[in-house]
Amino acid sequence: MADRRVLLDRLGALLEACIRDGILQTPISAMRQNPPYGINCVVDIPVRGIGAKNECVATVRTVWVIADADTPPRLITAYIKV
Repeated sequence: MADRRVLLDRLGALLEACIRDGILQTPISAMRQNPPYGINCVVDIPVRGIGAKNECVATVRTVWVIADADTPPRLITAYIKV
């Protein structure tokens, strides 16, 4: 069970790194007002597989909220878009 936990932690860290890199290179695909929280921004990030799945690319949809100009965007959700 410990090995599985380590693997999941590593995969989580890898996905987080892919999202952090992808958000800087991928344009916003949709924006909408979300009062009183601010603006929601959708960014669809292509994420390449690892190992034997290196040729596979999945789209991870991320949704961010921007509360105001002085607050950095905050990730609300991320999931594989099918």
